Amino acid sequence: MHFSMPEYKQEFVNSNVLLKNIFISKMNNCHSTNYFAFLREAETTEYIPTGRSLGTGSFAIAIEVVHIKTGKKYVAKIMTADKLRGYEKGIEKEIQIMQYYSKTLSKIHDNHLLRLVDCFRIVSHGQTHICMILDLCDQNDLFDAICDHGTFPEEEAKKIMRSLFKAVNYLHQCGIVHRDIKAENILFKEGQPILADFGLAEFCKRNETTLTEYCGTPGTTAPEIIKNEPYGPKCDIYSLGTLTYFLLAGYRPFDWTSEPREEMEAVLNSKFCYPEESFGHISLEAQDFINKCMAVEPKERLSAEEALEHPWLRE
Repeated sequence: MHFSMPEYKQEFVNSNVLLKNIFISKMNNCHSTNYFAFLREAETTEYIPTGRSLGTGSFAIAIEVVHIKTGKKYVAKIMTADKLRGYEKGIEKEIQIMQYYSKTLSKIHDNHLLRLVDCFRIVSHGQTHICMILDLCDQNDLFDAICDHGTFPEEEAKKIMRSLFKAVNYLHQCGIVHRDIKAENILFKEGQPILADFGLAEFCKRNETTLTEYCGTPGTTAPEIIKNEPYGPKCDIYSLGTLTYFLLAGYRPFDWTSEPREEMEAVLNSKFCYPEESFGHISLEAQDFINKCMAVEPKERLSAEEALEHPWLRE
């Protein structure tokens, strides 16, 4: 049976048709691009679409699929290489990082990282399509939860942050820095928080400061990145500190600023506080924990391993 790739004219509407053709068809033997050569080329797959579309973006479409043998549901994220021109290296790095930590993730009972279950190329009529099979999570993220329900009780916030620090500690042990930890990138699966979106992640060994790229999200980005200084894994700890504050207060530490320059100055000078109306019922241990995660100097900041031993977070 020969395969013919349909056009991306109405991506969201036609995504299920597109993926159904991709997943259940045999591929023609066509040339592939130099990028993504490390991925196996699939002729048939063990995943079929359920008919549920999960969204579309600039580079990808996503649908729900089911594994034929196990009946387990996953997310299939599909990208066409032609649409990735100029971004291929970044997508390759994201896939390689997820493959690297996902190899041993299934052996860890208490993991909170989005798992890359499978990844392969589909080549047809000169076009290469990249398929990422990911664990299926809830549609809403932590940011949605905060907006919908407001602040989290301290004990619940503690459980969420403990899970995320375990995830980040595992990443750092693998020599991976996430670089964009924020509420929007925390998903939920069976009620448990899952750290996702590794588009800005990079390899960097613990105790090293070899990263120089300016990246992240305003209000959660570590001071050393803003100052264009070399940095390492401790930038993730700063972001986790801002997230802890967000969970407890319902707003972020620097939301009081009104313009980007003012926010940057506030970050560099650690200008945030704990208003009585928001933190009057929050323990001093929680505030101490946030302070030690958001220290301006990375050397004074907790590591993920040290954070897990802090009195506020320790089990």
